Formats: sequence, structure tokens, C-alpha cells
Amino acid sequence: MSSATSPITPKSEFADNESGYSSGSGSEELPEVYFTAPHLRHINAMLAKLEPLDVIRWSMITFPSLFQTTAFGLTGLVTIDMISKIALEQNIDHPVDLIFLDTLFHFKETHELVEACQRHYPTAKFHIYKPAGLETADEFNKVHGDKLWETNDNLYDYLAKVEPAQRAYSELRVKAVFTGRRKSQGGKRGSLDVVEVDEAGLIKINPLANWTFPQVKAYIDANGVPYNVLLDRGYKSVGDWHSTSPVKEGEDERAGRWKGQQKTECGIHNPRSKYAQFLQEQEQKKQQQALEEALQNVKLYFINSEDQIRQIEKPSEGFDYYAHRVERVNEKRREAMDECIRRVLDTRFVEEGLTKHFLPPGSTPGTDPCVPILISNDIDDAEKVLVIIGNTYDDLGIWSVREMEGPSINHGSMISTIRSAKKEKFGLLILNCGQIVYSPEMGRAVTYRSWKAATKPSPHIDEVKNRVPGHENVQKHVKIAEWKSSIEALIAAESTHTAADVTSPDLRHFLTTRARAYIVHSDPPGTFIPDKRFICQTFSTAQIYSETIIPNSWHDVMLPWFKRVEEDPEGCNPVMLVDWESVERLKEGWGGYSGSTKPKDGDDPNKWAFDDDENEDDHDREAKLEEGGKAFGEEGLEDMVDLRDAEQAAKANKALQENERPRTVMDDGLKEMGVGKAAPSA
Repeated sequence: MSSATSPITPKSEFADNESGYSSGSGSEELPEVYFTAPHLRHINAMLAKLEPLDVIRWSMITFPSLFQTTAFGLTGLVTIDMISKIALEQNIDHPVDLIFLDTLFHFKETHELVEACQRHYPTAKFHIYKPAGLETADEFNKVHGDKLWETNDNLYDYLAKVEPAQRAYSELRVKAVFTGRRKSQGGKRGSLDVVEVDEAGLIKINPLANWTFPQVKAYIDANGVPYNVLLDRGYKSVGDWHSTSPVKEGEDERAGRWKGQQKTECGIHNPRSKYAQFLQEQEQKKQQQALEEALQNVKLYFINSEDQIRQIEKPSEGFDYYAHRVERVNEKRREAMDECIRRVLDTRFVEEGLTKHFLPPGSTPGTDPCVPILISNDIDDAEKVLVIIGNTYDDLGIWSVREMEGPSINHGSMISTIRSAKKEKFGLLILNCGQIVYSPEMGRAVTYRSWKAATKPSPHIDEVKNRVPGHENVQKHVKIAEWKSSIEALIAAESTHTAADVTSPDLRHFLTTRARAYIVHSDPPGTFIPDKRFICQTFSTAQIYSETIIPNSWHDVMLPWFKRVEEDPEGCNPVMLVDWESVERLKEGWGGYSGSTKPKDGDDPNKWAFDDDENEDDHDREAKLEEGGKAFGEEGLEDMVDLRDAEQAAKANKALQENERPRTVMDDGLKEMGVGKAAPSA
């Protein structure tokens, strides 16, 4: 045989937990068998010396899911009888089930023999398979045409014999079969081995391979085995009535099969036959058809000349994130696209002079749990370093996959950010807050989105196995270096800390003077947006998605501000006076505030202020403004923003009173910085 290796291989789950030795007793799955070519040659050399009964005994011990395929010829009948003798010795039912392929065109004598065998071997189990969906010869002719064996014999063999055989092997989970083939039958069977493995991996045992026809007939007669009465009429091999005839003295046993045709096999046992070729062609056509049908639901993508991800079929459309109604399918598709993007960006990062490093230091990718980061090759010589902390849901080096469809991949990734930073002589350190879940199956750190899409034993994320030491969460990952004494300025996309979160005076000072937050807002980019929640000043980006803030605001707003910070070591955020016109308007008394919010006796008088003509006149309000260094709106409670001095506070308050509608007031420093026009108060 050209290949003697069966795809039936042993599985490690059969190992006994205590002894370490292989055992199938703890599993419901069938044990499996593996042959190498030298092993198979050795087995055949040994089995050739044994009698058929011993070959059958060995096979019953060796092979799982063992069946016998038979057309109830003489050799098959001998095999059935020998198995029945073994069953009698062991006092068990017939241990090997039989598979009979009823082509619908057998002789009536053959069907009578089947019934006789069922009576003679009552504990044997017979599995009878017919052409798919058909029960009679008339039905076959009606569906496939009269005398198909003459008009297309290969197709007939497939429909009547091979397809039913394949169906039987699949449904019964057949691993190995006894056959009735012998060397003395002539033709291509002359070089038959006792054990073979066909191209589909099915193990075939031919226990009577070395017997002759007289030996077989002698056994039949000596043991009273039922046989086909056609043998008494000159037949030696019986198949379908239309392709079987008696043989003459001196002719091979199978000379009466397909008389006048250049074939001696139907194809079931000959992988090189015309039938097998036909079957292969049919399978190829079937696979091609399945591929074409599958491709109807598959969208192919490419990167166009503008560096955008587009559909090949519809170049004007980008990636379809929700192409399928099953979310699992969408997850798998998204991960496939993400993998393509990762490969593209890995090449581009190298071209931009960045190298991927893995944390903790000394980790081996693919073996140790580790997180990749990017570091520019010139970081040791850089006078200033830009540290980029990505989002918590995308791969390393990506701002927004949404932006890769338009304007471009470079824009949606950090490539554009990297290029502009390099022009300003920044060294680069790009952290990776997205890929901190470690997948042992994939051997790498992944995003949660990739984790969901991956095939794995369980969707559960184990807190030990699936975390990287020292990088178990975003906070620990960001703390890979001590930066606090070296940070000159900070920009946040969507501020994450409120004024109440920050208790350190030094940190409050840093965040108010050298930090900014750029948020989702409809106003023009760079417009100051007063927001009492955040300790640092917030500015609009004209974006509706948080992940698109940095790629769309970096060049025109964020990078210029970093440059100004570099030029002004003392601070560059201007002092602002904010009037909250309608959010906290005082309508009566304490403006609807609960009793618990009303200032109590002994409270700092500068902590509260209200605008109520019955209780406080304009003179008292201006006096309190100058005394406390706080500014309050015309008709509302003002944000507690320290002004530089009382003179500036009074000046700002006057500006508020002169406006017909109270607005945000910026000092001259803000205007000089050109950050943007003053915006109406929220």
C-alpha cells in the first residue's frame, strides 16, 4: 500500500489519572488505533502464518467498532460462521454486526439467503442499507432511468453501492471491517494483504485472504453453512442479476462479474478504480458547489489606494460588522478582520522604527504569559518621551477600527500619531491596555473581543491562568515605570477623574495647570466646555465616539498644546470664570435644594452663595466676591474656580453683568493661546 498510516490516533484523555497508563475505561469514546507503515508490514507478515479463525480472534481483540461487510458470498459466509463459533465458545451473542448493501438488483436467491442466515445466526445483527431514499428497483429506475448500469456504470456503482456503504460507515461509526476478499479470486486481489488501511482511513481485514475456492467450499459443506443456491448452477461470485453470469471451467471465480466489460470491481474495495475516480470527481464538484454557496455569504475585503478597508464586491462599502444574525458568527468574522489588521500594522510599526517588547522582561512569547508594548528604537537618545496609553478594548497600536474604513488605516491606528510625534523629536512608548487577557490556547495576550471569538474550553476568564504577572489589570500595566516625577503634561480622551476623586493638593495643581481632557461634544474642536465634574479643564472634539477623539484631534489640537506646555514650564492652562445660567438657577429660597444642602451655622461663608434680592443686595455680593476670591453668576451658583486675585474676580464679575446673556469668560491668556472662542455657558 502507498500509505499505511490510519488517521485513527490514540488520545491522551484515556490515561489513568493515578497510574499514568492508558485506559479507555473512564471514557465513553471508542479507543483508537494507530498504524505506521513498518508496523503494518510486520503485522501482515505475522498474520499470513495464522489460520483465518485466529486472524478473526486477533481482530476482535485489536479493533474497536468492528463490523463485517458482506454480499453473502462464500467467503463472507465462512467468516460469519467462524465468528459465530467464537461467540459460542465465549457464550456471548454474535459479536460482530453485519452490513449488507441491498442494491435493489440482487437475485431473489440472494434475498432468500439473507433470510436463511438470519434464521441460522439468530443473535447476529444485520444492518441493511439501500440506495438513498429508495426501496424498490422500480423506484430506482424511475428516479435514475432504466438500465443505468449500461448508460453510466460508474454512477450506478456510486448510487447503489458506494454511497450506501459510506452512509453505513458514517452512521454506525465504523472503524474496521471484515471483508470476503481472497487472493485466489484473481485480478487486482492477487496481491491482497490480510490487513489494509484505505485512503479514507478505514481498516479492512481479509481473514481468508490466503484461502482458495476449494478450501472455502469445503468449509461450507463441512459445517452446514447456508449458501446461495446459484453456486450449484455454475456461479462462483454472485452480485447483481444484470452483471453476474456463470463461469466456465478453469476461469477465475469473478470471471462471471461484468462479463464483456473492462472491470472486475465495483469500486468499494479499489480506491484506484474508475468508480473511485468518479467518486472523487463528484466529491470535488460537491465541494466546489459548497464553496460557491458559502462564498455567497462571504464578503472579501481589500486595502484600496487611499489606505481604506473596502469590500471587493462593493468598493464603496467598508467592513460589515453585523453581516450575520448570529452574534457568534459576527465575533468570528470580526476577529478574522482584526487578525488581518494586526499583520498589516506589525509591518508598518517596524517601518516607523518601533520594536515590539514583551512584559514582564525576559518573557518568551508563545510560552510565557506576557503583554506586548511598542518602543521606538531611538528612545535612549530622545530628550522627551511621549507615552501613549491606548484604550481597553483594542489591539496594541490601534485607536479606532471604525476610522480605518475612512479616512484610512494609518489614521485609525497610531501610525499617523507616531509620524507627527517623530517630527517633533519625541521618543515613543506605547502601552497596551487592551491586550491584557492571556489565552493559553492561542499562546498570546488578547483583547476581550478576541477572547470571545476564540475557540476555547470555556468562556470563563480564569483570574490566575488568564492574567499576566504584574499586568493583571490596566492600573498595574500602566505602573510599569515610575513617571510621576517626570510627567510634564497630560491629555486625556474623556476625563475619568472628578474633582472629588483628587485629594492631593500637588496633583490638583498639576491637573488644573498642565492637564486637559478632550471629550465627546458637538462644539468645534478645542472649544472650552465647562464641566463641574472634572478637576481638569475640558474641551470639545466635535466627535460622537470616544475612540475617535484622539485620531481626529491629535494633529490640530492636542499636539499644539503639548508644544505650548513645553515652551511654558510654569503652566499654560488659563484661569476661567464660569457662570451656570440654567443648570442650578435659584428660583425661590434655596432653589429646591434639600435641607441637608443648606449651609449650616459655622460653615465657611465662602462655601455657599445665592442670588436672592430679598436677602442680599448687590453691594453685599460684590463685597463677598472681593473678600472670598470667588465669582458667582448673575442668577446662579458659580463653579468654585480660584481666581488669581480679587481684582481679576471683580473684573470678571463686571464682564458677566455687562453681557445680556451670561457666557463663559476667559482671561487674556486663553485668548493669546488661541484655544478657541468662548462658548455659551452650559
